Formats: sequence, structure tokens, C-alpha cells
Amino acid sequence: MRSPDITIVLNAHREGPLLAPTLRSLTDTALHATTRGLSVELVAVLDSPDPATRAALTSFESAAFARIEVIEVAHRSLGPSRNAGLAAAKGAFTATVDGDDLYSFNYLAEMHAAATSGGLVVAVPGITVWFDADTSVQRFEPLARTGRFRLLGAHTFISCILAPTAFLRDLGYRDCASRAYAYEDYDLNCRAVAAGADIRAAEDAALFYRRRAGSIMADIGDATQRIVPPNPLFDPAAVVAHGDGDAVVEDGETLRPGLHALRASHVLAELVAHAGAIEPRIELAKLREAPVWTNAMFARDFGRAYHDLCRRLQGQRFDGVLVVAALAGLPAGLVRIAESRGRRLIIETAAAAPSPLALPDGVQAIGLGDLPAARRAEMIVRLVHAFAPQAPLHLVLGGEEDALLGGLAEALEGHSLVVYDLGADGRAQALPPEAFAAIDLVVCDDRNAADALVARQPALAGRVAMLPASASADEVARFLDDIEARLRPRPTERRWTRA
Repeated sequence: MRSPDITIVLNAHREGPLLAPTLRSLTDTALHATTRGLSVELVAVLDSPDPATRAALTSFESAAFARIEVIEVAHRSLGPSRNAGLAAAKGAFTATVDGDDLYSFNYLAEMHAAATSGGLVVAVPGITVWFDADTSVQRFEPLARTGRFRLLGAHTFISCILAPTAFLRDLGYRDCASRAYAYEDYDLNCRAVAAGADIRAAEDAALFYRRRAGSIMADIGDATQRIVPPNPLFDPAAVVAHGDGDAVVEDGETLRPGLHALRASHVLAELVAHAGAIEPRIELAKLREAPVWTNAMFARDFGRAYHDLCRRLQGQRFDGVLVVAALAGLPAGLVRIAESRGRRLIIETAAAAPSPLALPDGVQAIGLGDLPAARRAEMIVRLVHAFAPQAPLHLVLGGEEDALLGGLAEALEGHSLVVYDLGADGRAQALPPEAFAAIDLVVCDDRNAADALVARQPALAGRVAMLPASASADEVARFLDDIEARLRPRPTERRWTRA
């Protein structure tokens, strides 16, 4: 008996009765695929399921599939659970799906055609219909049209893909359920592109994506303050070498007339009618008035800014990083942070252009003021990973500390961290609790603020130092030399290459 052409890896958790329409849609698309000469197997991975979900899958039978295998794991994380399905897959290609979503009846045949259209391809559905809690229609453009800049800044594709099984196994999904990192599917798509794959859309395949609470991602908490883990797509040399692409849509809004035509098309009507017969919450009438959008509408700003900074800093390595709202606003003595021994990177978060102050050789200043405030902390993390992988960080409070020392603190593991709390306001007292475990030293220039900080956070005793605002240049220099001696570089790896 020959191996199946396609394995569907179905990940389930606590979907219960929602699995019934999903399984029926998978059966229908498998039957349709057989009319194109394709054989399909189903591998269902139950991750810490409830009894209803377990019963729905262990009792499921269908002649549409060459083989059905049910695996139970206790990862409570999508990445390892998807890997369990890949390990069991016998098909030449693997398609991923979650336990509450539906495939269109033509999904597998169209996705397989896209994946075998030449070269190494990750196929995504050309149409995604969001339903249940809210309704919208999305058209996915291929990577050649959306470009790398958008992908550097956001997940411009989706979790449901079809690609060669061996390729997906080699990549593997990473466990991204942490305080700083999330988005295992975004991470895999980034690494697929970095490994040479193209992402192409199967234009007439539709995914019906249910919007609800209670998924695995909801269980591990709101991921809105997290970022995709370091991966090779962010390698500065690759970012500069590839740029954005030659056929990229500059402004996704120019595609809006085609989106309205899609919403009214006979193709979408047929796919929705078939899916709606399985799941009544999928309603054509709602879609006729629903918002329409495309992944080409994602902003390119973050990726373009990262590309430009990589081009400017390419080939350099820094052994110290200073993060400050504006260098010109620092007390004169603390400017010596930038003048101490070694190569320094100064990141000015509130300035669009670097400070006009004269800086010594080996010191580079960059400004992030043109980026939206919500993205600056992420850019700092990316730059530190890429250009200062073992460097101590000097952070002057007054800008990005809530994000850097809150949810993203884990992303700075391996870096010694010195925080400067200047003035009598006592900003350090308002830092999120998890920040204090990451901080090696807090430097204050006000004795009352320093005493109040230790009183409020006794665990910081021994990690608070005084540097009076009146300190002379020589005193500042000696103080910084002492800090440098205490903060030896910590062994760490170049994080954008981490597997």
C-alpha cells in the first residue's frame, strides 16, 4: 500500500461539540481530493483534552481517509503538539488545522496544487472567512506580493498551511508559550522563508476560521505584548541581502476593489454555501456586509526600519548598549556611559534622528522616534539580539521600560541590565514586579529615591547604587569602570539562529 499523499494534522484541546463540523469538513475535502487522485490520512493530536473532545475523536470513523490515528499528549502548547502530529505523519505533504476550524470542500486539492507548482512551497489558503464571534473575509496574497518587510513586522499569513512533511519536520515547531514569546505558526513561517521556501496562496481554497475564547492560546494568556522568537529571518545579513522583493504591493488599499468583488463572487458563494450546510454560524448573508481585507494591508514600517538599521549597522558588534529617550537630555556626567571603553550602541527612543552630540570612535547612535511607540521595545530587542548578543544594557528610565522590563524581560536573558532612575520621582518603584528579577543594578542620583526603592523592594538590597548628580567627570568614570568590572558578558548565543 502506497503512502498517503497528504496527512491532515488536526490539533484539538477542548473543542467538544465544535469538532463535529470540523471533522465533517475534513471528510468532505478528503473525498474531493480522492477525485483528483490524492489519498489522505488524518492524524489527530489531543493536547490535554476534555472528555467530550476525547470521545469525539476516539469514536470517529470515515472511509474517506486512508488511515486515522489519534494521539494524546499533555503539552498544553501548540508547537510541541504540532510536532507530535508531524512525527506520526506518513503523507508526502502535511496540512495543519485546529479543532474548531473548517476546510472548504476543495481545500486539499487546491492547496496541494499550489504546493506542487514548482520549487519549495508552503501553501496557504487564498481565502479566510472569520466567523462566530465576528465576521470578516480576508484574501491572502503570496509572499512575492506582500514582501519580507511586512513579515518582519507581523504574521502576514496564517497557521493553516500545507507543505512537504519532511521540510516541516526539519523545521519543527518551537514551544513559544512564554512571557516574552508567542506565535509558533508565525515563527515557523518565518523560518520556512529563511530556509528558502516560497509562500503561495491557493486562490480558491477557503479556510473557515472560528473566533472564540477557550483556545490553547487563550489558555496561556493574552499574547498581545509578546513577540515572535528570534529566528533566521531577522539575520541582519539576510535582511539586507533580500530586501523586500521586486513585486511587492506598496499600498494594500489599491486591492480593495478586488476584495469587494471577491465578497460578491460565485466562488465564495459556493464555498460558503457548502460550509454553511455543515456549520450554521457560517452565513452568506453576513459575509455580504462583512469587512474585507488582505494581508497586503499590513504595514511595512517596522520591517523597513529594521532593514535600514541592519544596513547601517551591518557587520558591527557592540559590547555595550545604552537605551535612553534622548541622549541630549542626560546629565552631562552620564554621557560618559557612551564614552567608556569598547564599542557602544546608543538607542534614542524619542528621537527620529540620532543626537547631534559629538561621539567618540566606536560609538553609534540611532533614533527610533519615527516608529510607533508600541513597537519601539520590540525593535530594541531585535537590535540587541542582532548586534550586541553578549552586551550589558544600560537603560535610563523614562521611555520603554514598561515593555522591556515587563513582558519582554525574558527576551533579554543573557544580558546584564543596569537601570538608571534619575531624579526624585522614583520611577523604578513603578516597574512591573517581574522586572526586578532581571535587573542587575539600579543606579539612583537621589538618596531618598534610592532608600524608598529598597524599602519597597527589599530583594534589591545590594543592587542599588548611588551616583550623585553632582559627581565629577572623573567620579563618573570610576563609577562606570566599577560597573563594567561587575558586569562581565554572559555566555549567550546569537539568538536569531536559535533552533
